[in-house]
Amino acid sequence: MVKKRTFNQMVTCIIPAYNEESRISKVLIPIINHPFIDEVIVVDDGSTDKTMDILKKFKKIRLIRNNKNLGKTFSVFRGIRASRNNIIFLLDADLINLNRENISRLIFPVVNKDAEVTIALLGNIAAFRIIGADSGSGQRVFHKNILKSGMLDRLERYGLESYINQIIISHKLSLKIVDWKNVGCTSKGEKASSNFPVWAYVSMWIQMIKTVGLLGFFLQSFQLAKLNLKNE
Repeated sequence: MVKKRTFNQMVTCIIPAYNEESRISKVLIPIINHPFIDEVIVVDDGSTDKTMDILKKFKKIRLIRNNKNLGKTFSVFRGIRASRNNIIFLLDADLINLNRENISRLIFPVVNKDAEVTIALLGNIAAFRIIGADSGSGQRVFHKNILKSGMLDRLERYGLESYINQIIISHKLSLKIVDWKNVGCTSKGEKASSNFPVWAYVSMWIQMIKTVGLLGFFLQSFQLAKLNLKNE
């Protein structure tokens, strides 16, 4: 259980969403009115389903919409530019079983200055659990000033996490991997409209390789695990 404390620093949660009508509500409910978060920005990336209709029912979020699908990196960048807080909490819109305790445990080390960055390790990705870190995890907290101005404009659609990982690794930022063993994510294959969902993964992997190179693509999870602060 995370101890309750009073903080001067508040957090902006940014959630990029594309065709998440069946999942977005369950992600937003534990976020709304969380004591560490005073701003929730959802960037709808040109959804063609009922995602926007559902988002409009949540009056306490700031809603940004891309007129067409522009990708996760661009959507997050729009959210960061619009944010009023320096501490950013990135969250995917397709999580399963997310609760408020998960959120507190991920935010707390950064707000309390015990770590510069936190990354969640989900429960349904066996290979990364063995390694001890997931370089592709979209659930992370950090100070937005670690990002280079203008760089996000030039990244691949799925290059965001790889880019942030490289900053963490190259600058040896203090990192805490937070185990979210109760939380899962919807696979790209389940969400892909193609009859060959493997290509959804291949496309993502290619973009990650373009961002950090082939060696970085394979090594980042191991490097992050090595940087992980020891459990208290």
